[in-house]
Formats: sequence, structure tokens, C-alpha cells
Amino acid sequence: MKKIITLAVLMVTCLGASAQTVDWKFAAPFETFKGDPVDLNQVIGKQPVYLKFWASWCLDCRREFPELEEDYRRLTQGDNPGKLAMFAVNLNLNEELSNVDRLVKQHNMSIPVLFDNNGNIASHFSFQGTPFHVLINARGEVVYTSYHHDETLVNLMDKLAAGENVKPVASSLTESLASPSQKSSREDGIFFFTTTWCVDYMKDVQPELSEHCQQALDFMQQLHQQNPSVAVKVYVTHLWTAESDVKQFAETTKIPYPVTLDNNNQQFQRYKVSQYPTLLVVKAGKDVERIENFENAKSVAQKLEKYLAK
Repeated sequence: MKKIITLAVLMVTCLGASAQTVDWKFAAPFETFKGDPVDLNQVIGKQPVYLKFWASWCLDCRREFPELEEDYRRLTQGDNPGKLAMFAVNLNLNEELSNVDRLVKQHNMSIPVLFDNNGNIASHFSFQGTPFHVLINARGEVVYTSYHHDETLVNLMDKLAAGENVKPVASSLTESLASPSQKSSREDGIFFFTTTWCVDYMKDVQPELSEHCQQALDFMQQLHQQNPSVAVKVYVTHLWTAESDVKQFAETTKIPYPVTLDNNNQQFQRYKVSQYPTLLVVKAGKDVERIENFENAKSVAQKLEKYLAK
């Protein structure tokens, strides 16, 4: 995953400094970890904004928490309180509130923590993983993005908090991405959503999740053996993943179905997948079966049986 982030950072820093016109549309309101509503439609384009995307199982995200909290207290207290709106945006993928609560308390975090809703915030940006930092000026222009808490980020945060006119420096934002569910309808079929890295990366971070991902892969093998004529579409998240990783994943796991990289998590959003792995059966555009627990393979097979009948 470190290799992917490095390549992405090089792409970001090589882009020219040009303003990005964005159609900011968010599901309103979001909710902070403390339960307070936040309407980003009333914030972005009205005042400078800092967004830090993160996940509780992202080790690099955890390492940045002390600096994040230091920045928040420094820039929201004293001479310029409130000029820079700051939010720690949790991706809300395979997230457990207990893990978030533990980290918030451990690092004494007072910065508002927002939970993304089916990628409604993240889909406005093109990024490969977390931590991911975004700075937006009062005109709603993305002025800087970075995968690191770097010197440029801190300097621009200070300027925005002081009310200075900051022009775009570099950005990985490509275009405003409307919710995929609004752009195209849901297809019928059987879909399997997972990642290329869950088994290996989570082995040390969240061992139970790593085992869960392996159980799901084992079940997919079993499903194919017992129902070789049944088609399944497999999507892997684009986060921390390149096309070469998809190829290696398919070869290593020997998953018996075509595997597609889900660019910007559009399919994850279209089918409202916030847990991986997930096996989904869609009929007439509606979910008829959603499976997120693969511990009991026999039980999973029984749930699918009626949809596999010829």
C-alpha cells in the first residue's frame, strides 16, 4: 500500500496550480461522533475548510492524530477562532464505533469527527487512500491536497485561518462526482465486494477482520465449485489498490470470477456497501439478500440457494 500512496503523491505534486470548479452537494446533515448535526452545504463555499479523511484501522492515520489535534486547538482558539472549519472525516468503511471512541479518548481529540455517508463526502475527491488532507478556500476552491501532514499543508492552514486569500497550489481533485445511484440504475445479479489487502494488512491490525475476509474468499470458491454456471461480479475497492494489485490478488487467491477495480468506489456507493466483504443479490433493482458474515458457510449457502435455482 505504501507504493501506491507514493505514486499518488507524485501525481498530486506534479499538477499545476489551477482552480477547480466543484458542484458541492452533500446529504444534509452529517453527524459528528458526539451526535451533533453538520450541514457541509452551509459551510463549504462560505468559509475556509479543512478535511482530514481517515479510518480507525489506518495506522498512518493514527500516527497523525497528535498533530491533527494540535492544529485544531491552535487554529480554532486565540485570535482567529472559527475562521477555518476543521473536520476529521471517517470513511465509515468497516468501522466500529468502539474503535473510534477508543481513539478519540486516547488522543483527547476535540476536532469534530464526521462519519461519511456512503461516500457522499469522499466521492467529491479522487484519492487512493488515507490519511488524505484537503484544504478548501472560502470560494469553495480546493487549494491543496496531500497524503501527509506536511509543511505546505500547515502553512496554508495558517493562512486560511488568518483570513488570507489562498489560491490553489496543487490538487488531486478531478471532478465533482455525483452519487452513482443518481447517475445510473442498479443492475440485477450477484455481486461480491471486497479488497485486495484485507487478509494480509488486517492480520496485524484487526485479526478477526482478516480471518473474516479469508472466510469470504473460501466461500466464493465453494460457491463456484457447487454452482459453476452462476455468474458473480467481483468488485475490489480502489483504496490502496492499483491495477497490478488486482491482477496479483486474482492470481494469489485464485478467485474463480472476474475481478474489477471499483474506481472511486462508485459500485460500493451504488449498492450502498459500507462493510467488506459483502455478498449481494439484487433483483428488480432491489436488495433481496445482503450477506456480511461468512463464518458459517452452510448458512450462507442456504440463504443463496433459492436465488441459484435454475
